[in-house]
Amino acid sequence: MLTQSGEETLDWQLNNWHTPCWISSTGCYTMWVLDEVSMLEWLCLDCSFNEQEALKVFQEQGIRDPLALSVVMASVKQESKFIPNICEGGDIVDYKDCHRGGYGLIQWTTQSRYDGLGNFCKRYDCNPSSLKGQLRYLVEEVQWKSVLPTLKTSGGSFSTYYNATYRWLGWGVAGPRTQYAYNYLDRLSKNDNFSNIESCPQEIQTPSGDETESMGFFEKLLRFVRGQG
Repeated sequence: MLTQSGEETLDWQLNNWHTPCWISSTGCYTMWVLDEVSMLEWLCLDCSFNEQEALKVFQEQGIRDPLALSVVMASVKQESKFIPNICEGGDIVDYKDCHRGGYGLIQWTTQSRYDGLGNFCKRYDCNPSSLKGQLRYLVEEVQWKSVLPTLKTSGGSFSTYYNATYRWLGWGVAGPRTQYAYNYLDRLSKNDNFSNIESCPQEIQTPSGDETESMGFFEKLLRFVRGQG
């Protein structure tokens, strides 16, 4: 994080406007949108776009242990190879056109979970065949929420995380999940730019006193971001 002293650092901030907070002598002020990469403790630089998006979501859910992340990633890979519009058997089809077996990232199979995906996206205006829509639905399912505390616990064993993902998915062919998991574990790398945003309050505080002098900087920054400057 950066200690913000005023306009002399404007150019630096505009080039690095993902900095999560302005830290002053009297407080920490959440000011602008975090760079998504700075929020990720673990990266997979040679992963596909879909894999990287899923890895981001799982970390946003609070999973920090690299082994836990690897096991979750391996389970999704085994189910769908991270192809959101895949129907069981390999056909690539829209949500409404998959009439048997599982569908999507984790091969939603039971009628209730399959219908749940469609109903969720109808309610929240997302595409049930898309990566984004399915990731949004995935983390809202009760099955996911029931195992998330286990997955968020760092230092667990492989079997602990593995069994949790099986409870989440409901069932599935074991296949090469273990191999996939250790492959991901080898490929995950620590993010040197990781920012621990938990150290800064999420609510915006109102500066007072001498700090109001610096507010001109924020006004300029926000106007620049909004295209008004």
